[in-house]
Amino acid sequence: MLNLQSFSKVGARPKATKETVPDIGTVLNTAYDPETFPPVTMGHIRGHGCRDLLVYCGSGRCHHSATMNGDGFPDDLPVRSLCGRMVCTVCGYIAGAEIH
Repeated sequence: MLNLQSFSKVGARPKATKETVPDIGTVLNTAYDPETFPPVTMGHIRGHGCRDLLVYCGSGRCHHSATMNGDGFPDDLPVRSLCGRMVCTVCGYIAGAEIH
């Protein structure tokens, strides 16, 4: 709620009062609601007519990309589970990839 008496002149910002500024403990302890939706699976992607995956090196310095056929994967396999299994054939980065 805005307190109009806290304005000292036209266009000035209102003064911060205990009522207008939340307690830092309240801000830090506020529960974060992550997005909750089912993971995208290979079957979902195939259902849209897409058969190939674009794979990008996750190292940040290599920028290598490749196209990979996804026909060999089961329908219930989440696409995100493949990211940690990829190894870049250019720089050898093992820790992951971005798959689109």
